[in-house]
Amino acid sequence: MIGKSPLGITALGMGGVDAIPNHWMMRASAHLHMTASAALSSVKVFTPVQAQARLRLIAHGLLRSVKPMQARAKLRLIARQGAAQPPSGLGMQMKIVTDPYRPEVILDQSLRVWFNGQPSQCRIALKMDDSAEFQPAFLWQNPGVTQPAILKIDSAAIAGDGQNHLIKVSVWQAVGNRTSARATLSDYAKTPTVRPATQPAWCGATPIRQGETLYSAPYLISGHISDLTRIDWRHTGAVQIMAKVPVANEKTAGFHESIVTLGYADHDETTFVAEAIGLLIGWRNGLLHEVLFGVASIHHGQFGPVTWANAPVHIREILHRPAGPPPTPDEQAGTARILDVAGLKNDIGQAIFAENGWTYPGYPGSSAADTKRRNIVNTSIDKTLRKIKDLIRRGGRVILDDLGRFEARWNETRTVRSVAFVPSPGFIAGTRAGYPLTDAQAKAWP
Repeated sequence: MIGKSPLGITALGMGGVDAIPNHWMMRASAHLHMTASAALSSVKVFTPVQAQARLRLIAHGLLRSVKPMQARAKLRLIARQGAAQPPSGLGMQMKIVTDPYRPEVILDQSLRVWFNGQPSQCRIALKMDDSAEFQPAFLWQNPGVTQPAILKIDSAAIAGDGQNHLIKVSVWQAVGNRTSARATLSDYAKTPTVRPATQPAWCGATPIRQGETLYSAPYLISGHISDLTRIDWRHTGAVQIMAKVPVANEKTAGFHESIVTLGYADHDETTFVAEAIGLLIGWRNGLLHEVLFGVASIHHGQFGPVTWANAPVHIREILHRPAGPPPTPDEQAGTARILDVAGLKNDIGQAIFAENGWTYPGYPGSSAADTKRRNIVNTSIDKTLRKIKDLIRRGGRVILDDLGRFEARWNETRTVRSVAFVPSPGFIAGTRAGYPLTDAQAKAWP
């Protein structure tokens, strides 16, 4: 049996009976399977269409002999175009290529966009931050691959300021006069932070006091007077205070230069007092060493070029090593004493008065002005301690540089709150070594 559809598809089916005696009542059936395929000419997209038809022929009668049977069938296909759908699987990624030796220098940047769809039948819109939306040119990077399509957009460059920038991509199908809804995706991207181009206009260092180590017995250090150096600069923003320190090298018995961070200053500060730099040097024979101080500008967490002082400051090794075995941490620390609030006020007051060249009250020659200054010191300490306790009792946290962190902690059932103190790295290292160290000094401690 042979069947043919108007679409040009011919199907053949054969049925028959071999060696059938005359005058037998026979029943025969034939099945015709037809497959038709066509293209819809009403749209530009050539979408494959397939259909199947099944023809069943049943004949009743007498078969005198075996003869082939033929039949023709017509198949009519009706296609309706549905609503266009937005592409699925939309994604994007900003690719930024920087100089490996200078990460803040951008060599190239582009946007990768991918989705499940035919790029030639889609439209793409791009919006950067608050700018107007536009349809960029793109390069289809994987033509011939079924899914997904990957596009490269070179015009999607963002500013190289290290800030987050909003990128919004929309993709939709556009075939003939029909368009689909938009598939939209938003994401943030940023370039590497650019180092600040500005640097402080000037930096100077002035020695205030030279350090000295005190001995009460051989190999026993009873105390020391730390060195003080005032650092001044001119800059309109925040700065990082640094120093080039010659650090003792125990293996080579020499010194190597090390750049250490001493602290930070806000935009409204122009002076910083560095203390106990001699501790960073190490000890040989109490010699004087040249230490160069400098400041660097700070911008969005990045540090600019360093402006060094015009001349170095000579600082003595305040803990030189005498001939013989080195002192133990207990020998270096000396005899401990109990310090109450009154003793704390007295020590801080003496340090402030000595730094400014004032006579501390309690000594001959003290004046009413000195007594007033002492009261200011005492009041400041009282207010500071009260502020710490007030913040902690409300469940807060107080962090003091080079000292540690005070905080309130709950028990497991959150029924009782207590206070805890976590010492800073300099506090811990200084206690172990027997020296009062800042966090920066602890990092450079040999």
